[in-house]
Amino acid sequence: MLRPPLRSPLRPSLRSPLRGFIPADLGSDLIAHWSADDTGLITLSTANVTSWKDRVSGLDLAQSTDAARPVWSATSFNGNPGVTFDGTDDVLSAASVGNLPTGSSPAEIWAVVDQAALVADTTTRIIFAYGGTSGNTSRAIRRTVVSSQNRASVITGTGAATGSAALAADFSGRHAVGGIFTASGVTAIMDGVATAETAVVSGTTTTRTVMGASTSLGASFLNGVVRDILVTRPTGAAKRHLLTSWLASRRAA
Repeated sequence: MLRPPLRSPLRPSLRSPLRGFIPADLGSDLIAHWSADDTGLITLSTANVTSWKDRVSGLDLAQSTDAARPVWSATSFNGNPGVTFDGTDDVLSAASVGNLPTGSSPAEIWAVVDQAALVADTTTRIIFAYGGTSGNTSRAIRRTVVSSQNRASVITGTGAATGSAALAADFSGRHAVGGIFTASGVTAIMDGVATAETAVVSGTTTTRTVMGASTSLGASFLNGVVRDILVTRPTGAAKRHLLTSWLASRRAA
C-alpha cells in the first residue's frame, strides 16, 4: 500500500551544509527523488532491492526477478548508502512515468552516481530513463565512451530520431551528473560544468520509467552505484545553484 504523502522532511544526513538546502526546498519544482539514504522507501530481499519508491509521489521502481535486482548497502557509496547495479542485468522499472514531464515538456534529470565501467567497455550504460521503449520516444542520462574516454551524456528522442549532448570531461568514479531538457534542446552537466545546448524537440511518451538500463529493459545496463536520482521542473539559475551544490555535497560525502 502506498504510504500517505511522502513529502516528509529528509533526515539530517540528507541536508547540505549550504544554508541547510534540501531538494524538498524546490517545492513543486521537485517532481521525483529516489534517495538511497531513505531506507523507509526501499524494500529489500536480504540486500537485493525489490522496490524503490520516489519520495515525492511514490513512483515505485521495482524488480520481481531476484538475479536482476541491484544491491543496497549502507556503505557502498564512499561509506554512505548506495544501490549497486552490476552492469549485466540489474534494473528497476515502473510501467508508468507517473508525473514526469512528457512530450516536449521541459524537465531536468539529476543523479549522484559512482560510475564503474572501464573505458575498454564501450557499451552505453544508462543511469535513468523514461518514456517509450526506444531511444526515439524516451529521454535519458547515461555514460558513453567517446575518444577513449568515459563521458556523461544526455539523449532524447523526437519520435523519429534522437539528439544528444556529451561532456568532454572524464566520467569515472563519483560524480553529480544531469540533463536539462528544454522545449527546444538538451544540455548535459557534470559537477557544475555544462555543454552547449543541442537543438532537439523531445517527443517523450508514457510507457515506463527505468533506473539502470534502457527503456527496452534489455540493454545498456548501468555498472555503478546510485545514491540519488531526481527529476525536476526547470529550476532556473538560483535554484539550480543550490541544487548542484547539494548534489556536489552528496557526491563528495
